[in-house]
Amino acid sequence: MVTAFVMVVSEPGKEKELAEELRRLPQVKQLWEVYGEYDIVARLGVESLQVLDSFVREKIRRMTSVRLTTTMISVE
Repeated sequence: MVTAFVMVVSEPGKEKELAEELRRLPQVKQLWEVYGEYDIVARLGVESLQVLDSFVREKIRRMTSVRLTTTMISVE
């Protein structure tokens, strides 16, 4: 199991809507709406790095309210 944290910058005013959309995805284990450089921090749990790569690129980054993502992969 791979654990990763994805920090998301959303379109202005779309933070809550995007957070709810992300919460519906089974790979999102926890999600926080935050203030600062990012709007959302999501903890993901996926089977492999390959699955993580495709999930972030093909699911999260393609959401219409997503402006930018940064992904950190946990080593423990």
